[in-house]
Amino acid sequence: MNIQTKIILALLFVMPFFISAQDQIADKCGKADQEMTDQQLEVRGDHWGYGYDDLLNDLQKWSQSPYVKISSIGQSVQNRELWQLKITSEDTTVEKHTVFFHVRTHPGEVQSFWVANEIINLLLSEDSLAVKTREKCVYYIIPMYNPDGVELEYARQNANHIDIESNWYSANNIQPEVMALRNRFLELMNTEHPIEIALNMHSAYKCKRYFVAHHQNGTSYSYLQMEKKFIEGVRSYFPDGIEPWNFNVTWSGGNPLKYPESWWWANYGSNTLALTYEDGNCEAAGDFDITARAIVSGIADFLDIWGNTAGTTNLWNNSFVVYPNPASEVLNIDFDSNFNGNIEIFNSVGRKVLLKKVENTSRYTFDISGLMPGAYFLRAINSKTNKGQAKSVRFIKN
Repeated sequence: MNIQTKIILALLFVMPFFISAQDQIADKCGKADQEMTDQQLEVRGDHWGYGYDDLLNDLQKWSQSPYVKISSIGQSVQNRELWQLKITSEDTTVEKHTVFFHVRTHPGEVQSFWVANEIINLLLSEDSLAVKTREKCVYYIIPMYNPDGVELEYARQNANHIDIESNWYSANNIQPEVMALRNRFLELMNTEHPIEIALNMHSAYKCKRYFVAHHQNGTSYSYLQMEKKFIEGVRSYFPDGIEPWNFNVTWSGGNPLKYPESWWWANYGSNTLALTYEDGNCEAAGDFDITARAIVSGIADFLDIWGNTAGTTNLWNNSFVVYPNPASEVLNIDFDSNFNGNIEIFNSVGRKVLLKKVENTSRYTFDISGLMPGAYFLRAINSKTNKGQAKSVRFIKN
């Protein structure tokens, strides 16, 4: 056996283990752990504390609201209904944005439901954010996408022992839950108001709250900027609770063609912002109401339902994002395209404390270690127009 043959055989032996390791590292929810699953079932009770009967009871309660319509988008393997909530105000003629959530793909990640539950509670309230959101948006929410897995207490599988999170490109074995959700997406995308934001709700063993961003190698540069803007926008409402946009970035090797977000990008590109949200899958998880409000507020800002930017002239295609926020030593500014001009930082009483002139850059890093702790505002001024961004960005220095 020559040396070339030995090398090839060695590679063939090692490659499956390498690929398996890569798949485990890439698992956004963390590697499945049966011992942990059993422990959590024991602590939380049957169905991790929330089963299909609980959902049916809540559907009855939610149906009493004048802002809700409940229907089914299809059935699971064991013929349980896949229930959908449509939440909006029907007495308005304004053009509406469409937002879609699907929840509890992985039954053991019950925290994803508790966040969604608080989103539903908020949207059905008379809170000013809820009133404006219902006026300008239609929210579709699938609160239990994998009911069979919940009832059978399979942590990440449906009744056929398939992980439906990664079943979107399984040519000969597409599961009924995936088919139902995909068909619903297609149905809504063919309407006058297609889905603009699609959130896939999970919880991870990392015991952190974060969004899973997608690298530009698997999407595009402009799409990555959209992700940054959205994630940091949500995070601005819960800066101590939600991780920065770059906490978990996937697809550096390209679109894996297996997840719902893979399907969204392959079919609709940047027309729909599709992201996974991960809450903490741990005993320390909580603040679901704060998280819910941050997500709904971030969506409202991203879709500009308040009309804050109407009639203004953007200095670049979208804007810029600032992270981390809060920050201690450095503050990063990412622009949607190359920027020329001044970046200014003001303290809370309006005094300019930092100024930097930049040329032809899409990213700049400020050294803010010399600033006193507190609230600050950042403004960018285009050298060609000598006009600043209409909406200043607020950040906290720790």
